[in-house]
Amino acid sequence: YQMESEPTIDLEFILNQKDAKPIKLPISILKTITKNFSDDLRIGSGGFAEVYMGKFIMADERTRLLCFEYLSKGSLEKYISDASSGLNWTVRYRIINGICQGLQYLHDEMNMVHLDLKPANILLNDNMVPKISDFGLSRCFDEKQTRAITSTLVGSIAYVAPEFHDGVITKKSDIYSLGVIIAQILTGQKGHSRVEDVLECWRNRFGTAFPEMHNELKQIRLCSNIRMICGNSDPEKRPDIQQIINMLSEAHNEPLEEQVEFEETLEDVYTSVAKSSWWWDTNISHKRSKWLRLNLEDLDERVKMMIKMLGEDADSFAKRAEMYYRRRPELLRMVEEMYRSHRALAERYDDATRELSRSIQISTLPKGSGISEHDSPS
Repeated sequence: YQMESEPTIDLEFILNQKDAKPIKLPISILKTITKNFSDDLRIGSGGFAEVYMGKFIMADERTRLLCFEYLSKGSLEKYISDASSGLNWTVRYRIINGICQGLQYLHDEMNMVHLDLKPANILLNDNMVPKISDFGLSRCFDEKQTRAITSTLVGSIAYVAPEFHDGVITKKSDIYSLGVIIAQILTGQKGHSRVEDVLECWRNRFGTAFPEMHNELKQIRLCSNIRMICGNSDPEKRPDIQQIINMLSEAHNEPLEEQVEFEETLEDVYTSVAKSSWWWDTNISHKRSKWLRLNLEDLDERVKMMIKMLGEDADSFAKRAEMYYRRRPELLRMVEEMYRSHRALAERYDDATRELSRSIQISTLPKGSGISEHDSPS
C-alpha cells in the first residue's frame, strides 16, 4: 500500500466490499490501527520492510440499558397486606388517585394496555407517589378497541380479567386489574368484600376519631363502589379510566356533608340491627324480644337522631330518597320494616315517623311493597 497524506478513505466501507481493489491508505489510519507502529503489534520484518498487524474497529458491540427514576419505597405490595395496619387512609386514597392517573396516561395518551397491573408493579417514591412499571406484557392499540391474543400471555392470575382467558384483550382488562388493586388497598385482600364490611373495618381503625371522619368514609365508600363496578365480569359494563377519574374528581368537589351525615346515621342503624335478623320478621320470638330489650336503648338513640335529621325536613329527604334507594336499598327497607314491626318504637315520634315512612313508600319502594295506610304508625 502506498501512503497518502490526507485521511480521505472510508476504510469501513471498503472492507465491506467483497470485490474491493487495493487502495492507497492515509498514514493517519495506519498509525491508528497499529497504535503508532507499536512493537507489540509488529509481527515480522524482512530485508525491505517491517510487517505490523493493524486492528480496525468497524463496529462496537452495543448493550441497551434502561435508566429509570429510583423509587426508594419499593413496591405497593408490601404496604397493603392489611387494612388495619400500615398506611393511613389519606395515603391510600392518594395512591389510588395516582394509579388511576397513571393508567389514564397509558390508555388515553399512549393508547396502551398494560396487561400485568398489580401491586408488585406499582412503585412508590419518597412521597408515596405511585409509578406504574414493568411493561413486559404491554400492548399498543390502533384504531381498534380490542385485539386478539395470538401468543400465550401469562399475567398474574388474581388480577387477570375473565375475558383474557378467551384470547381477547381491551383497555377494560386493565380496569378489572385496577378493581382488584383497589380492593387490596381497601381491605388488604384481593377478594370483593361488601361495602359494609369495608366501612366497618375502617370504622374500627378510626376508633374514637370516627365522628370526625365523614370525608374519609365518603372516600372509602366511593372507592369501594368503584372497585365493585371495575370487577364486573362483562367488560362493557366496566367504566373506562376517564369515568373513574371523573368520579374521584367529583367526590372532591361535592358539598355532601349533610348527605354523608344522613348516610352515616343510616349506616349506624343498619350496623346496630343487621347482625340480628329480628327486623326481617314481623313475628318476634321471645329470644329476639330479649335481644331487642337489651339493645333498645342504644337503637332508640340512633333512631331519634335519624328522625330528628329527616323528620324536620321530610320533603327534602323525599326528593333525595330515590338516589339513596339506588345506592343503599337495604338500609331504607330496614327502616321501613323496623317501623312496621315495632309500632311502639315508631309511635314515640308520631308525625316525623309518619313522614319518613310515607317518603320511603312514595319515593323508594317498588309498587305494592310500601307501607299501607293501615300499616303506618299512628
